[in-house]
Amino acid sequence: CRGGDGKGCHSVATYHEIGYGTGMVDLGQAVDFYTKACEIGEARGCTALSRLTEKGEGVPKDAARALMFLQ
Repeated sequence: CRGGDGKGCHSVATYHEIGYGTGMVDLGQAVDFYTKACEIGEARGCTALSRLTEKGEGVPKDAARALMFLQ
């Protein structure tokens, strides 16, 4: 995720979301890295952030905010 690499941010977020390599899921970290990816312009980061926000996983459930990430 260093150096503004949106794909890298998305990858790190995915590892935290599924617990890859550690077996420990950390949705808070996943949300943080998906947010960074989205802010950089990585569409997959925005989509994942929307999904988690819609479901209320790692962040408060908020359907309106979830849609915002897709625009």
